[in-house]
This record gives sequence, C-alpha cells and structure tokens, in this order.
Amino acid sequence: SNGVTLARCIKPGMDSKGHSMFRIAGLVAGDAESYSVFGPLFDKVIALRHKVEVDCVHPHDMDASKVGKTRRGGRMVPSDPVDPDEEYVVSVEIRARRNLNGRRLPPAMLRSQRREIEGKVAKSLLKIGGDYFPVRGSTSYAAKPQGMSE
Repeated sequence: SNGVTLARCIKPGMDSKGHSMFRIAGLVAGDAESYSVFGPLFDKVIALRHKVEVDCVHPHDMDASKVGKTRRGGRMVPSDPVDPDEEYVVSVEIRARRNLNGRRLPPAMLRSQRREIEGKVAKSLLKIGGDYFPVRGSTSYAAKPQGMSE
C-alpha cells in the first residue's frame, strides 16, 4: 500500500470549483489500489461522469488493421493517410499517465517522488533513442533547464 487515503482522493475535487464548460469528477485515484480500496465509490463516480452503467466494460481494440481509419456512423471507414505512400510515420504520442506500477499517481505524489519518476522516464526515453521535453518553464531537468520552447 502507498498509504493513499480517501481524503487525498477527494482533495482535488474539493480544491477545484470546476468550470461551466466542462464537468469535473471531483474524485481522483491516488494510486492503482485506490480503484479497489474505494471501488464502489469510484465505480459510481465514473459511471455518472461518463454516463454509462456501473458494470460497463471499456472496449479495447488492438486490431492494427484499423489504424488510419475513422469511426463514422458507428462503423470504421478509411481516413486520409498521413503519408499517402505509407512509408513513414510522421508522429507518435504515447501517454504514460497511469502506467507506473507500485507508485502513487500525481495527485498523491510528493515533489521528491515526481522528480524521481521524471528522472527515470527521461533516462528510459533517451535509452531508446527518444527525447524528454519537460513543460515550458520547468527547472527540474538539467538537460533542458527551461523546459520546452514554444
């Protein structure tokens, strides 16, 4: 256990008034265990937020043949390819917001824990030939002392 309490999970919702343009959930997971420890509460909030039944299952579709297709009218249809010759990938984005097993999630992390995770992510990206771009104005990554440029 990472020691995340229900108080830590509801704090962001208590601190934020939200906005008239979009709804906020008012409840965030502090770690992966939050979903099981506080499961009935999370299930209800997620169902209300996404307007689904509590027992719904999120669809997962790993069919690579559907890449480059768009959903229209409930069915998949070809979209214009980024590279008509299908030789190059122009850009790929990977989000790893909740994929660090055994760690607190951002709402419950200490600054020191954020720095530790940032260092590991940066090191891993550089190891596979990628790069790390901290947010603009960040001073936490020595290789880019002001974070991303515009």
